[in-house]
Amino acid sequence: MKNIYNFIFKYSKSIISFLIIALILFSYYSTKLEIDASADTLLLNDDKDLIFQRTVAKRFSTSEIMVITYAPKDKLLSDKSLETLKNLHSSLSKVSLIQSVESILSVPLLLSPPREIQDLIGNTRTIETDDINKTLVKKEFLSNPLYAGSLVSKDFKTSTIILKLYKDKTYDTLVEQRNKLLKKARFSPLLPEESKILQKVKKEFKIHRDKQRESMSQGIRQIRNIIQAHKSEASLFLGGVSMISNDIVSFVKNDLLIYVDRFDPDIILVSAGYDLHESDPLAQLNVTTEGIRKIVRLILESKKEIPFLFFLEGGYDVNALGENVRVTLEEMLK
Repeated sequence: MKNIYNFIFKYSKSIISFLIIALILFSYYSTKLEIDASADTLLLNDDKDLIFQRTVAKRFSTSEIMVITYAPKDKLLSDKSLETLKNLHSSLSKVSLIQSVESILSVPLLLSPPREIQDLIGNTRTIETDDINKTLVKKEFLSNPLYAGSLVSKDFKTSTIILKLYKDKTYDTLVEQRNKLLKKARFSPLLPEESKILQKVKKEFKIHRDKQRESMSQGIRQIRNIIQAHKSEASLFLGGVSMISNDIVSFVKNDLLIYVDRFDPDIILVSAGYDLHESDPLAQLNVTTEGIRKIVRLILESKKEIPFLFFLEGGYDVNALGENVRVTLEEMLK
């Protein structure tokens, strides 16, 4: 170590000159640096598992759902609790966003009491059937693998209300048309007519997406108002991907404020998972590129005097990933 120090002091002028020259060269060539944030460099689009997932999702697609947990103050099967649940059913069914409502009121009961299969055809019993035995109903809910642990909790104090949402076929069609043309454009130039169609589809998609987002926000507000109206009778909580997508920006903002104030970090590491984007085939959180820009901006503005380090974590749509990385870099370089 002493020899190193002696060498540095002996040739200090030469070393400083070398460092200055190197700095000038690096500065010059940094202007020619290109950051390729395209999806092709960040994701292996031919991944067999990803292709298989997309195929399965398309073939066996189901409607989105939201879930409300219902924990009444009385016993779950008491007349008062069931009446409250019936009122919730009625109110929720009127929300334009919701196609159907399922709960312990509407599911078929096959073992209360047990019957032959031929007797079940055309004569499905539910908890609202006049001569139903609630003791048998409770036993069935807790023992039937279709219901136990999902429709009702193990302690039989909480139940689930499943809200099936209307499927937006127009949205799915526009996304499929757009992605098909974008995929083709990655491998060969589009024909002039195809380019015009792509621009038209993009424009139609954005218009429809904005209308869809407003409709979703309005529907979620209606659901929350219904929940609030029954808070005195039961403990109710709303959950679901659609709700998270609607609330995600406010979640990030509130969580950041709490984290920064409580822990006063020296550095913040950000797991940049872009699978929350609306085009992503897995998460289906439906956040736009501009929404991601807003989230990045909120993160960076939460504590301006400390450094942030972003790690690329996820994102499985090859057309959106590059754009999302680009807007992240733009916000970081401001």
